[in-house]
Amino acid sequence: MIKFNEASINHIDLCYNLIKSSMTGHNLHFYKSNPDKVKMLMMFWNEELIARALLWTTDSGKKVVDELYPHGNFFLNRLEEYCFEKGYDFVVGGRVLSGKKYTITLKNEIKYGWPFLDTFSFTDELDKDIITLSNVKGDNKYALISHEGSYCRIKENAPEVIMDADYVTEECLESQHLLR
Repeated sequence: MIKFNEASINHIDLCYNLIKSSMTGHNLHFYKSNPDKVKMLMMFWNEELIARALLWTTDSGKKVVDELYPHGNFFLNRLEEYCFEKGYDFVVGGRVLSGKKYTITLKNEIKYGWPFLDTFSFTDELDKDIITLSNVKGDNKYALISHEGSYCRIKENAPEVIMDADYVTEECLESQHLLR
């Protein structure tokens, strides 16, 4: 039987063996410093953790379930049912299914580098105490889509949703320049 659990990232022990991702190690600090804005949605099958996704609370109050890991139609079908029941929007393939633009304002307590962000990866504010992330490029200059903890400048011809590295500059800027 499939069960879902929404938990604060501050209170869960992530299963590192389930999925290798930027959700491990020092990148957790980014999420933990914003417990009112991001939680972990976990999917269980007979008490075993089988998938997880970030559950964001946007500035409008709408909840958006980010990419589910691991991917798969079985998981996505169950996630779609869950989101429909809860009234949540959700992401598949890097796009919010409703097509809506959302923003999330967060405390910026980055100490060791930026996490890779699947959906809410666009920002213009890297060195402020409060940053706003968006799921679309808009006028933002940076994308937080580096697995090395850095950020990337967005090329001017980039589409509103960046699905690959073709639309960011060749060199991602090193995150150590942002350390406070």
